[in-house]
Amino acid sequence: MLFCRVVSVFFYGIVSYNQGYYGELIITAFLTFPIMIIGIISWLRHQDKEEDTVIISSLSKKEITIALLSQLVLFWIYYFILKAFNTDLLVISTMSVVTSVLASYFEARRSELSLFCYIANDLVIITLWLIPIISGQIELISVLVGPILLLINDIYGSYNWRRLKNQQKEKGIGV
Repeated sequence: MLFCRVVSVFFYGIVSYNQGYYGELIITAFLTFPIMIIGIISWLRHQDKEEDTVIISSLSKKEITIALLSQLVLFWIYYFILKAFNTDLLVISTMSVVTSVLASYFEARRSELSLFCYIANDLVIITLWLIPIISGQIELISVLVGPILLLINDIYGSYNWRRLKNQQKEKGIGV
């Protein structure tokens, strides 16, 4: 599974670079992969051995607020970095970075908030690729399939996480 994810990140980075979506390239190369590794380690260390599932954590309001505010501040940093790279669809690309970083952070923290951020990220990425397709670059339709499938998966995943969180709450596991 990890190998497939690494290959996927690699090819998505190439397609993003060729399209001029440098924000997507930066996300995949320097943020998604390292945070993915941290998340895998965190998930492996926090397993419900009986159910063979990850123990979902509840974040404090303070941690959630800090995460959201930090991304609000970092939005402008990302914006100017991506602007320096002459990134196409600058605001949308910047939103993609923000939602991806938040989703990855919340996933590494084993929070159900990760799926809501992934859903937002999927919608941003769909928009990012839909714009050039509408403008006539129909060869990019195949790139659009991935985010649409991820959106469906993340919606389904958010339902399962809520169900799992309720089960763990009943058993007194996690918080």
